[in-house]
Amino acid sequence: MDIDALSSIALGSLLVLIASAYVVRVARAGRAHHPRVDAEGKSALLTKDVMEMLCWSVQPVVALCVRLRLTPDAVTYASLVLGCAAGVALGAGHFGLGALIATVAAGGDAIDGLLARRLGVSSVAGEVLDAAVDRYVDFALLAGVAFHFRGDAARLLLVFAAILASFMVSYSTAKAESLHVAPPRGSMRRVERAVLLVGAAALTPAAVALGGRWPDVPMLLALATISILGNISAVQRLGSIRAAVRERARYATHDVRVGKAAAE
Repeated sequence: MDIDALSSIALGSLLVLIASAYVVRVARAGRAHHPRVDAEGKSALLTKDVMEMLCWSVQPVVALCVRLRLTPDAVTYASLVLGCAAGVALGAGHFGLGALIATVAAGGDAIDGLLARRLGVSSVAGEVLDAAVDRYVDFALLAGVAFHFRGDAARLLLVFAAILASFMVSYSTAKAESLHVAPPRGSMRRVERAVLLVGAAALTPAAVALGGRWPDVPMLLALATISILGNISAVQRLGSIRAAVRERARYATHDVRVGKAAAE
């Protein structure tokens, strides 16, 4: 059994272990609750219960980081290194290994914020670093897939479409925040894109083991979903932001006219 198959099995076993432990936790003490999950809002792929479970599962690691006196920024940088390593693994065709490393990197992305809140050192500067690292990791993973498909023009264009969707969905959120407009939720946000991409990479060794002419079907389906739904979501989100800004401007103009009329 090769390293990719072993990595996929390890990842699947880890998820089963986490789910089993969380079921016991719910039976004994009820569901976990984390403010970060409330802030993220609803997801088409991950229910609130699943997101709560994942946040709960990294709490022991957060506690370990506290004991080791690790800073949130150190965890963020570690997540960046791991994300880039996952991209290299994907580029080399080691999809199972890439999925496992990317999952650990995603865990670091969750841990840094939880650690910052635990230590009481949350800051805008930390959020800027975290957001920047998220973008670099997103690109590293998709760039790795693009490199793997570099010999096939159609598949490479599909990866480029997924990169565009990733960029535009993230841009729409940043633009909304800069205009002080509530970012529309939409679909294909970062966590959903990560689940599709990493899940497809983890399933690839199984597709290879089954044989056939299309071992890349899981990844191609994930890329197509991200490309289509992501770009549609980006257009819808930008349209909602534009409408919100127009509405705000209309009310502002109305208030100015009413003020002038009252002054006269």
